Amino acid sequence: LRASRAHHERDGMPEYPFANPADWSLAKFLVMSGLSKAKIDEFLKLPWLGAGHRPSFSSASELYTLIAELPSGPRWRHKRIVMEEAPNETLDLYYRDPVECLQYLEQKPAFRGHQVFAPEEQYTDAEMTTREYNEM
Repeated sequence: LRASRAHHERDGMPEYPFANPADWSLAKFLVMSGLSKAKIDEFLKLPWLGAGHRPSFSSASELYTLIAELPSGPRWRHKRIVMEEAPNETLDLYYRDPVECLQYLEQKPAFRGHQVFAPEEQYTDAEMTTREYNEM
């Protein structure tokens, strides 16, 4: 229910769960700045923010609650591998389901129309004289 509600609410709103792009930008700055929760709370109480610049969150706790609502993508999976040649050594493999990854990317508006699923010829110049080869 939570996932379907969140999907419905964020349709056409890439900054969801934040109220607007300005809130998203401020939230990103506060988190990436490395400020403690106490300093974020102190910042959010500044009088300047009361002058028409009030974000949709009023504390670090509310900010991190909104961050917890951000879509996280497909879950990580874990598999322990033991080789017959070295039974005392284990390898830990962490991976994501590729189908779930593709489904997740299809839902992202930023990627629509930019995904390529088949080989294509690319050239380094407008005259198409020098072909470029890459790993996609």
